[in-house]
Amino acid sequence: MNDYNFEKKLKSLKFNSPYDKILSEYKKTPSLFLGDPCGYCLGLNN
Repeated sequence: MNDYNFEKKLKSLKFNSPYDKILSEYKKTPSLFLGDPCGYCLGLNN
């Protein structure tokens, strides 16, 4: 599922991945989010 969210470019999101769309919305209006979306990503240190 993570591969789909990070790599699949969707036509309805103007060819952005869902993760890219979330980050762009966070940069526009950070008050909509409780925290930085990057902190919720799974990575090597999680």
